[in-house]
Amino acid sequence: MMIRISLGGTENLLVLSNKFQEAFKKFPQALKDACWKFSLATITDAKDKYILKGGQTTETNIASRSGRLRSSINAQVKDIGTTIEMLIGSNVKYAPIHEYGFSGTVSVPAHVRRQNSRNLFRKESKISKTGRTYIGRTKIAQGVATVRSFTKKMNIKARPYIKPAIMDNFPKLQDDIGKMFGGFPDGQGALV
Repeated sequence: MMIRISLGGTENLLVLSNKFQEAFKKFPQALKDACWKFSLATITDAKDKYILKGGQTTETNIASRSGRLRSSINAQVKDIGTTIEMLIGSNVKYAPIHEYGFSGTVSVPAHVRRQNSRNLFRKESKISKTGRTYIGRTKIAQGVATVRSFTKKMNIKARPYIKPAIMDNFPKLQDDIGKMFGGFPDGQGALV
């Protein structure tokens, strides 16, 4: 006994197949674009929410004096075979100390520092705006103090600024990928 099954309208299936192949070719770039969007949103949040412009450092935020840490946060998106890797961070020497904290001993090298109490002044006659003569002081040399090398115990609490920004933006990345591909397969897309 034979059962015949015939599919009509195969031209529609061919058109659908061609559209699927085009979408499949565009998917890796669309995924990279979603990763870049995520990286840039994470950088913006790290700068705006977790690193304060001026002000005092709090339990959860970092005060920014010069803006060096804020401006150094960057991202890279790499395509490594079947994996897309996103790197978000900073090349500033003290960035990991803020992100992860630090407890240990630090060696401070010998150095010279300014010390205003050692400034040298010269007394001289001066004339005020009103024409009166008075004895004034003019600084002739900046006072300095030589500091010998020493070790110092430090305990700096972690004030993460990148990881919380990643956690804030990760659901948006999942949504973007979900719209493109139908979501993450089970157990995939976790933060490493």
